[in-house]
Amino acid sequence: MKTVFAAFALLLSLFTAGAAQGADACVLFEHAGFGGRTLFVPPNGSVARFGPFNDRLSSVQVPPGCRLTIHEHVDFGGASLSLSGDVGFVGETWNDEASSASCACRFVQQQPRGCTMYRDAGFRGRAYELAPGERVPFVGRNWNDQASSARVEPGCRLTVFEHADFQGASLSLRRDAEYFGHDWNDQVSSAMCSCR
Repeated sequence: MKTVFAAFALLLSLFTAGAAQGADACVLFEHAGFGGRTLFVPPNGSVARFGPFNDRLSSVQVPPGCRLTIHEHVDFGGASLSLSGDVGFVGETWNDEASSASCACRFVQQQPRGCTMYRDAGFRGRAYELAPGERVPFVGRNWNDQASSARVEPGCRLTVFEHADFQGASLSLRRDAEYFGHDWNDQVSSAMCSCR
């Protein structure tokens, strides 16, 4: 009887700990509509490697005052997507593609990134952020030949390249570009952001 009671107490403590963690944490779900297995990202914490949850994310719950950033690769590499609030389906592009994440809570405003590329003209669509000094030798298969516009923080320069590893033709931007133009639309494979 003591063994049964001890096992029950252990299960109850694990359940309540998970429930308490989930109350403030960002929660990642395996299936659309918040179904399937879950992975908790603690408030102001991160998970650098999803392990068995790798490439299985389909929906998320993000508490008020928090922002979840998911990354295409482990250790926060590759393309990223920031989400606020609950998202029942992350979309075809991000479905089963995330490998790491961070959950920033109670922020006033996220520190601006040095350079941000956008999938669509007019700074619309998915965003790919580059920190000051960041060099991306390959933007990833989901972003290769997809960028159409960019925002560049004052004092920064975004240089995009036609091929991976900073090869081929390049375009340097010192200010926002609402549209890369016919020659550069959907041509970017690598990029770097340098700031003073």
